[in-house]
Amino acid sequence: VVIAILSITGVLVLFKVEIDKSIKAHLHYVKPQDKFIDITPKIDSLKNVYGDANLQYVEVSVDRESSWNARFIIRNSAISFTVWEIFINPYNGEILGRRDYFKTLGYSLRNLHVRLYEGLIGRQIVGFAGIALFISTITGFWIYGGFMKNQLFGAIRNKNLRVKMADYHKLIGITTLL
Repeated sequence: VVIAILSITGVLVLFKVEIDKSIKAHLHYVKPQDKFIDITPKIDSLKNVYGDANLQYVEVSVDRESSWNARFIIRNSAISFTVWEIFINPYNGEILGRRDYFKTLGYSLRNLHVRLYEGLIGRQIVGFAGIALFISTITGFWIYGGFMKNQLFGAIRNKNLRVKMADYHKLIGITTLL
């Protein structure tokens, strides 16, 4: 079950930016115009609001249909902080929206994938699942290698349902490794 969760969330995390852009299109996309604004005054005004030292980065896209993104880290306490993402229209400087990065779908998917929402214990479970998957991969190669001596790659025997399903299992296992 853990390996299945990690596999599914791993695939989703690969596309988290694309998923976020499709769900929150109003933050990421703008109508192209003739000329970009100078970003410096806009960032300076945001620094006045969020603090000069809190600026993590500014993402300026060369894509004419994409917004710009400024990220600020605000320390709430010695152990707590908030990461604000501010989306800016590159043509008129309008703030398209602001959001807490820790409340985004991308962060939630990553948190589920890396630690199963369980902090250190979750990281340990994910680590043990990774070790189990590695051992399963090695033993799978070992077993499948012996099996392949007597059969062509990808051949499915129709002897009975158990043999047929075992052949499918081996074929799917080895092809997913590729």
